[in-house]
Amino acid sequence: ARVNDEASLTLSGTIAGTPHYMSPEQARGDLVDARSDLFSLGSLMYAAATGRPPFRAETVFGVLNRVSEHEPRAIRDIEPRVDEWLAAFIGKLIAKKPEERFQSAEEVATLLSAELAHLQNPVSIAPPPRAWMARTVAASGGWRRRVAWIAGIGAAFGFVLWAQGESDSARQVRGAIASLLPFSVQDPAGAWTRRVVERDGVGHSVYEQTLERTRSCADVGAVRMRLSGARVELVSSSTPSLRVIARRSVEAETEREAAERVAGLFTFGIEGEGGGITIEAVRSDRAELEPSGIATATYRVEIPDGMKLELDAQDATLSIGDVDGETKISMSGGHLELAEVGGTLDVRATNADVTALSGMRAKADFFVMHGRVRVGDARGTVWINTSDGNIELLESPGKVSAQASGGNIEIHGIRGATKVHAEGGDVRAVLFDEPSENSSLSSAGGRIEVALDEGADVHCVVDGSLKSELPFEQVSPTRHELVRGEGGKRLTCVTTTGDVLVAVHERGDTDSSQDRRAVRSRKSGSDGSSGPAGSGPAGSGSGDRGLRGSGSSGNGIGGSGLSGSGLSGSGLGGSGLGGSSEGRSGLGGSGLGGSGLGGSGRRSGAGERVARAMQSLATEARPGKLSVVEFEEPIGNVDGYVLYLPTRYPDGAVESAATTFPLIVYLQGSFGVGGAVSDVVNWGMPRLLRDARDATDARYRKLLDDFIVVCVHISEGRYGQTPSAIERILTEVSQNYAVDTHRVSVTGLSRGGHGTWELAAKLPGRFAALAPVGASPGAVDDWSKLANTSVWIAHNESDQVAEFDEALAASNRLEHEFGVKFLRIHPRAIDGVTSDNARFENVRYVFSSSPTGNHDAWTDLYTSAGFYAWLAAQARQE
Repeated sequence: ARVNDEASLTLSGTIAGTPHYMSPEQARGDLVDARSDLFSLGSLMYAAATGRPPFRAETVFGVLNRVSEHEPRAIRDIEPRVDEWLAAFIGKLIAKKPEERFQSAEEVATLLSAELAHLQNPVSIAPPPRAWMARTVAASGGWRRRVAWIAGIGAAFGFVLWAQGESDSARQVRGAIASLLPFSVQDPAGAWTRRVVERDGVGHSVYEQTLERTRSCADVGAVRMRLSGARVELVSSSTPSLRVIARRSVEAETEREAAERVAGLFTFGIEGEGGGITIEAVRSDRAELEPSGIATATYRVEIPDGMKLELDAQDATLSIGDVDGETKISMSGGHLELAEVGGTLDVRATNADVTALSGMRAKADFFVMHGRVRVGDARGTVWINTSDGNIELLESPGKVSAQASGGNIEIHGIRGATKVHAEGGDVRAVLFDEPSENSSLSSAGGRIEVALDEGADVHCVVDGSLKSELPFEQVSPTRHELVRGEGGKRLTCVTTTGDVLVAVHERGDTDSSQDRRAVRSRKSGSDGSSGPAGSGPAGSGSGDRGLRGSGSSGNGIGGSGLSGSGLSGSGLGGSGLGGSSEGRSGLGGSGLGGSGLGGSGRRSGAGERVARAMQSLATEARPGKLSVVEFEEPIGNVDGYVLYLPTRYPDGAVESAATTFPLIVYLQGSFGVGGAVSDVVNWGMPRLLRDARDATDARYRKLLDDFIVVCVHISEGRYGQTPSAIERILTEVSQNYAVDTHRVSVTGLSRGGHGTWELAAKLPGRFAALAPVGASPGAVDDWSKLANTSVWIAHNESDQVAEFDEALAASNRLEHEFGVKFLRIHPRAIDGVTSDNARFENVRYVFSSSPTGNHDAWTDLYTSAGFYAWLAAQARQE
């Protein structure tokens, strides 16, 4: 097309505008025309696509020199996800010579209109021919449909065309971009509002922008959201359309600078239809584009009633209210607040805090690592599991089951059935009124504190060491009962290691009574004064039965370990033992020994379990018993161990043993580190030895009958940092008991799994087999030291504590190092092998995995008859 010099809005001889986006001819002070404006457009598009301007230097004159004399770095070298055609298109716009660029805004608009038409309807509209690319040197790579990258350039494109006086054709393509990508284009007419804020006694200009777009949800199966660094308020709507309102604030000197910064700081796009719509809201973390002052973006999203919702968020703040469809949330960092959720809810979070204090009406499942969970007014069934975090419960009429591994549980009022268990933490509860259902509190490694209000008529049962100012009746050595008023429902308190303290609740106590009253007063249809249309999760605007929570609670991150839900959590002692495949829910109802999260058990109940556990820790070793051995002086960080002798072991001196027995060295996870030596029996394999006595169950019968087990205790640090202590233990046990020294193996979970790898490398040739569970092999620096040692690796594929890929890499390295092949076991068949049909005859290398995201891979392993058959078959090769 012919250049129309008279149409140029840029004056010759004038250096104006931002140097980063000037054309070479403008930087040199030469004659300029409309093609100079197209160069500026290309520079803005370059910055939007890569997150950096094409020309950078420390001074203005340095930038001008680079604009005039240097070529920018290839776009796809910086950001390879940018499509080839788009990189070439931008490259042609920023060509040094004006005659090598596109020649008019109309030409650019026409070409982009064709690209957008294909992107909007790729099935019926073929990609445009792109003849212009034959004359353009572009980065290599294939064509991929990616709407999001047009989103990044939308603001720049719309702004430049507006600034230069857009033609009808240019206005048409800007409208097409606005329709396809609602938040990447600002409307220049009244889009920005300027206000002045004072900071350090100086006034600063802040530009604010509000945009609104809708998208039809007809025949849409789900709404998916990918969020990073965003603040999102989400509610349901009675309309059949998706509606999104974006509010963005940025500190800038001019409206144009605000537009440029928004394009670099915030990316937002909507794509997909039919099967689902995906919303992406991302705040850039590129420091070089950060403004010196305010830069925020909040989004209010309204989805149709009953719509399925899937969120994947990183370092985001989410407020969700009045949502009735199935909701799945995955978070890493940030805060989540929920209210009036009517559909099923599944939350998986790491390093995040979760608050749900109003109206969960259906089933809800929370799994949170390194974060705090607050739940109240739950009307359905709620399951809460935290690892290395605390749980706070307010009164709920529904059924609530909660477990904190490595954290504390606080309860401010019990109404419905409430069952809680703390591993390595305390349970504190206040009862204001009589509960409507039986409930239970349990702790392993901590204590239980209960305060009873004068109106709390309850039948309180305590199994454990009781300290109380109330008149309990002792009915057995470890069991006490108290009946208040007419008795009411039963509250059972069980602790295996600490005390149970029961006292009268004083009305003046500083508890969460206000939170309790607040939960009770929340009603659907309130004025929404803190609803999602306000300034944040606990904002001040109006809001359609909005979020009425009290804002994000404090971090409250506590606990002492990272061993996941553990053998007394959702695994052994929880729901993981029996399994639906065997037609029952596990030993003892909900887990080993009966209680799990407070269940009643197949045996005679929690009292027998606690009494039996206390009796099993004998001072002298006996068949079928656990005994504690404490060192007078610790050897490094090792201060003792717990010993188990198999049921078939003769009850007498070592010389009376007609046969020898294989030995397992067991290394506990983080929950077993520190404290008393006897603490190691509360999790994992030793807990199984302590609690399992079902002679008909073949899954762990071989463990009980045929193995000597040594459970090492460390006061701190790593299991492998004092290998001489492990050698002493092995020597001592082998001298005193009938150990088959050729069949000594080592296994451990989590921290103990790391120690399994480390000890095998530091004591080469000492073990016939090693079985690390949920652990990293990082301590192995010389793989040749594992020669002639059999290996079983157990690791969940989506483990959020220890990387699955590291365990997989270790198996590949061993195969390469020793020319062996692992038998790979998975619930879904791998090479025709599943966990149900695997056979271990003459197998030395095994890798078992599961698709679950739980850290707990040990429950399946330690309750597998095949695992113990495999261990028994391994012998040290000289």
